[in-house]
Amino acid sequence: MKLLCKMMGINRSSFYYWKKRLSDPAPRTKKLFDNIQLFSEYHMKYPSHGYRWLNAKLRLDTGLILSDQYAHRCCKIAGIKSKSKHYKYKKPGDPGRVFPNLLSAQINIDGPLQCIVSDMTAFYVKGTYYELTLYMDLWNNEIVSHALSGKRGDRMTYINGLKDLLELKRTHPEYQMILHSDQGSVYTSKAYNGLKEGREITLNDRDLAITGDNYAQHVDHVGGVLSQYGVTVAYGENYVATQNLVGIYPTHVNINKTEMLAGRFINEPDFRERRKVVVLSCSQAKELCHDYRSLINKNVNINGLAFKVVGITKDDESRKNNELFTAFTTLKAIYAKGDNVGNIEFSIKNLKTKEDNEKFEANYRASTNLRHQAAPDDEQALWMWNRYTDSLTMAQGIGIIRTALWIVGLFTLLSGIVGVSNIMLITVKERTREFGIRKAIGARPKDILMLIIAESIIITSVFGYIGMLCGILTNLYMDATMGHMVMDSGIFRATMFVDPTVGLDVCIKATLTIIIAGTIAGLIPAIKASRIRPIEALRAE
Repeated sequence: MKLLCKMMGINRSSFYYWKKRLSDPAPRTKKLFDNIQLFSEYHMKYPSHGYRWLNAKLRLDTGLILSDQYAHRCCKIAGIKSKSKHYKYKKPGDPGRVFPNLLSAQINIDGPLQCIVSDMTAFYVKGTYYELTLYMDLWNNEIVSHALSGKRGDRMTYINGLKDLLELKRTHPEYQMILHSDQGSVYTSKAYNGLKEGREITLNDRDLAITGDNYAQHVDHVGGVLSQYGVTVAYGENYVATQNLVGIYPTHVNINKTEMLAGRFINEPDFRERRKVVVLSCSQAKELCHDYRSLINKNVNINGLAFKVVGITKDDESRKNNELFTAFTTLKAIYAKGDNVGNIEFSIKNLKTKEDNEKFEANYRASTNLRHQAAPDDEQALWMWNRYTDSLTMAQGIGIIRTALWIVGLFTLLSGIVGVSNIMLITVKERTREFGIRKAIGARPKDILMLIIAESIIITSVFGYIGMLCGILTNLYMDATMGHMVMDSGIFRATMFVDPTVGLDVCIKATLTIIIAGTIAGLIPAIKASRIRPIEALRAE
């Protein structure tokens, strides 16, 4: 050993001190080795997650509180690295500027190039920033076009890929192509205070607190919405993949008017104590268990973590229903989101007109942009979706449609009156001899007048009720095929084609309309018939 130490250039005392430390390490070093072993065991169970997630998992399972820096040190010593890349999902763009979603109509794709979907993603390779746009054919999931750019916010990335797609479409003109795209990300569009455009604004806890405090006059309920995409929910042998775990405040149920089928929603104790509880949608619960109501108070597995099911919500027919809700604080702790709040949602009050809402939006956007060093008038830097103004626009559109239907109905009624009147005029001309005989044997002009009007009312009544019956049958068919479709903007909510029956008041109004229309239609022919002279009528052929 003396010769070996001499060859290595170290003292024998140092060697024996090192040997003693290995056999009997210091408490601090021993604790470090134990933590490294613990992280290694958890990494074997969850190889796709990094040190932050592993640290959060240890904190929830064992109560062991370690800093992220210490967890990173342990994972670095053990050589622990996530085996899959986690991408940061961006907030959607302005929904008021998108084309109607044609994919929601459940179109039938039976050939190539009928439906193309596109998306753009950003990533780093050896410190270099890239943006990639892909166009995929839903018929066979083939990438039919793509474009790559190393410039942030380069719109030509999308346009270049679109040019290749149009060239491909030119060679196949027989297909009616539908192109579906998402709304992109929210970036600043203007340079401000020495900073360039193209910067992303990320809302934080300070923005959430200011929203509730500084705007209390117009803001009622407020909360954050933080999402973790692509989770898998399992119960026994059943599972639902590619779901979105959404962390919300207890105010979410009031803001979005969420309807419960069973159990309860996320409450204040869940939020305060960071409970691992979850609220499923009805479709998710049915996929996990046939008797979905029995899932209440049962545990489901979400990406390796046990969550207790406390409620089941009613499905929203206008959405995919792929969201499951947990407490905002729970999701933030598990996935180490820092001070990021994702999106801020709140209900408004004391804003009764469209102008008041637009003024509030402008003030809120300006103050929020200034906190994040963006131009106050930059509308693209901060996405805002005001469902109240959307409801006003929708109500205005429905009012225009209702007025148009009244006009169409009025002209239809007038055309029917003209048609019946022409029929009665022909009838009077053909029955001239009959009316002459009636007058000759003592019929008064009043009798002839009432006879023609009565016949006109009978004709309009028969065919009017036939039309009403056809309308009810059509409504029944629409109720069976497209019924119970809910249009919900948060404030404005309408259900289509439900309960096609009509009340007694409608029947009475329809009957009176038919009688009036029949009277008007037969009035002119009746007056003409009542004025026929018997001698002229008897001479008529």
